[in-house]
Amino acid sequence: MGGGGGDGRSYSTSSRDRPPAKTIMEEIEKKVEEKSDFTNLKNNEEDIKNFVKIEMEKALDNLPWDHNDHSIKHVSRVLKNFSEVVKNFEELSFSKEFLKDNKLSKLDKEILRYTIILHDVGYSKSKKDHSSASKEYIEKINRGIKESIIKDIAIIAQLHTPEGIKKLGGSSLTDLVKKGKIGDRIAFLASILTISDALDAGKQRVMQNSQNEPANRVIERIKTKYSTIKAESKLEHWFGHQGFSNPLLNKKNGNFNLSIKLDTNLSEKYGTKIAFRIVDIISDITTSHISSSKKFNLELSILSKNKEKANKWYSENRLIFLSEEKLSSNVKIIGIEED
Repeated sequence: MGGGGGDGRSYSTSSRDRPPAKTIMEEIEKKVEEKSDFTNLKNNEEDIKNFVKIEMEKALDNLPWDHNDHSIKHVSRVLKNFSEVVKNFEELSFSKEFLKDNKLSKLDKEILRYTIILHDVGYSKSKKDHSSASKEYIEKINRGIKESIIKDIAIIAQLHTPEGIKKLGGSSLTDLVKKGKIGDRIAFLASILTISDALDAGKQRVMQNSQNEPANRVIERIKTKYSTIKAESKLEHWFGHQGFSNPLLNKKNGNFNLSIKLDTNLSEKYGTKIAFRIVDIISDITTSHISSSKKFNLELSILSKNKEKANKWYSENRLIFLSEEKLSSNVKIIGIEED
């Protein structure tokens, strides 16, 4: 029998119009469980961060001194980037294509925060394949965290590098999804980690190494310790990152916009090295699982106080951008703007 509405219309109360009671209860139980898991992770977050800091400090001699910063300071900067990346992803509705619930849950966000905190802990065990070492390290953590969540954190940490992706049997995150090695959710979360990590670039990343040595001292050590050819290879990163300040990934006209401030005082001396470092960032963004979306588009804006010098830098190095086929189809606009 139909139920009456205040507007005179009748509304069906047929059982066919209502979800089964079992389904409703399962949804309620799932939400209660997720809330409990989230609270457990949140309550342990500072403890995990302190644990990573101690572990990394104990292993300082094993951390590569000639690499840029991978200390807990790097972790803090990536966490800051993560908040902005997630905000922009949600506002551009990318999560709808990769998540069943159409958005990142509070639990997924907390899982990502944990992964960011732990993603480089493997450096304390291995310099060659630190992401896989991080996975193994995370899997042994026992702090009352559900095993399935630990597995998610571990695999996402492994997948933040090409080496980790290759070890799982794929050439990219999207390739792993196609092969059935991982699902869209894990690929999406790993993409957020990869992009947040890549955005910790520019001068802030090479102020010091993981051992707190200032850049000028590290550079002198590299020149002294290695042959000319090997030293040149190592220094490309240190000099290249010095040529711009930390990049920002924002939304603009319904698309992503990567905004980078070029230091034109260094662009003539380190122009090519700077260009390659910027390409690295674009590559991490455009080869993530996000780029498999049909609506994905990336614009690159180079900001500079000296537009003439910036245009000269781009003109001299534009082939570095254009020669990368995987970038050219995704980077729609490259412009020089006055800062």
